[in-house]
Amino acid sequence: MTNNNTSSTETEPVKVSNVYDVTQLKHTLDDELAKYIEKECGYSQSHQHTYLKLVLGYASVLIAGGSFLYERKYGFHYDKFGALGCVISFWVLQAVSLLYTRFVEKNEIFVGYLYHGDEHTGTLSVTSIMDRYSPNYELKYLYTDEKGRKHIRLDITASVASWFTEDGTFLESKFHQHIQSSIQTLPSRLHKD
Repeated sequence: MTNNNTSSTETEPVKVSNVYDVTQLKHTLDDELAKYIEKECGYSQSHQHTYLKLVLGYASVLIAGGSFLYERKYGFHYDKFGALGCVISFWVLQAVSLLYTRFVEKNEIFVGYLYHGDEHTGTLSVTSIMDRYSPNYELKYLYTDEKGRKHIRLDITASVASWFTEDGTFLESKFHQHIQSSIQTLPSRLHKD
């Protein structure tokens, strides 16, 4: 009997179903960028935005669950105002989540910390923007040197056509080269100033 579970280091290439869907393209690039920076560039990713939105979501679920259980035990007649309070609380939490995403997170797809030994030496923040009917993917890098407290910004815009084939296959190596060259220029530009 042979074992059909073969482990390979090669992964199947990522493929988007519609190369004209900007949302699919942006999410594919955002996910790959975060994975690459964390694995290959040595940054430790911060998940602060995700954790806060999870807490808000779980609080909404707990409110809805509590309302359901109270109504189930005592009936809707006794829970009318409690249900109304829960609905209002749910929408307030959703509004807080939306406002946080729009005004605090602001298209930020990666926040990472660079360590040399136990010493925190730098912080990298990456924001991505891709307009609805545009093939251009804009990346805004902000690198902060923790020792000198200096900041450097780098804005790069490139067409997604160079990273996807016509059938939607994602060309990881080209995208990785683009990211690597951008990240390598940050510290050198920081020390020029």
